[in-house]
Amino acid sequence: MKHILTPSIAIIVIGVLSGSSRPAPSSGSVPPPVLSASRSMPPETRSFSYESPPDGVGGETITRNGDLISGDMFIGAHHAHYEGRIAADGTIPRLDIRAWHSAAEAKHPRILSAIFGRDSTLLIEHLGSHVDTLRFASQQGLLPVINPSMGLIELVVARARSQRARSAKVPILGIDALNLDPPHAASKVGAGVTPVDLTFLAGDTVMLGNPTSKDQMRIVVGADGRIRGARNGSTAKDKFSMRPTSTPVSSRE
Repeated sequence: MKHILTPSIAIIVIGVLSGSSRPAPSSGSVPPPVLSASRSMPPETRSFSYESPPDGVGGETITRNGDLISGDMFIGAHHAHYEGRIAADGTIPRLDIRAWHSAAEAKHPRILSAIFGRDSTLLIEHLGSHVDTLRFASQQGLLPVINPSMGLIELVVARARSQRARSAKVPILGIDALNLDPPHAASKVGAGVTPVDLTFLAGDTVMLGNPTSKDQMRIVVGADGRIRGARNGSTAKDKFSMRPTSTPVSSRE
């Protein structure tokens, strides 16, 4: 989706760096673990609305509960639910995702797990009776981002801010769980590792992009580190905006 993170920012390496496809064990796919919630403080829930002339409207609801993060997001008929645990250094050792692109697929969504190890990062996708695995070389501070999740981009901004510099670089594993970036493959989710450049401007504005992108995302971030809104694109063809809303997104929509 060019108008959000752009193929040159997040999903430029769609396809297999190294991977495998094999039938699932006879016992069936193992579902992702359900993370237990922290009870030290009440959950924090926020919602955003998406508006994109090329792809339609959508939104995301983010829930933070202690060190747990989860989100429900959609654009048009494309839906995704994600959940993970934020480590002390701001990374997510494992992110579990459910994705579907129609009401029929919602009954049997594809299940993905991004697992970040010291030497390699795996993206394991369960769809029906098959399992596909993408393997990437690990990088220090590598973060998963589902295009265009505000909840996960928020962690990228926090990681950049921890470097205490006006400009910072953060590596991300871009995951096209909503199937918005070409090529649109029905068989597997596109993903790739790429560096993202962030520049902290005066006030509350952060610019996100990379050296090869023609457009940048302008993000408004509050003093608490929470995103207040974002936009990029300069024409009707590539314009995209994200604004806070009181309407939550359900994982069952």
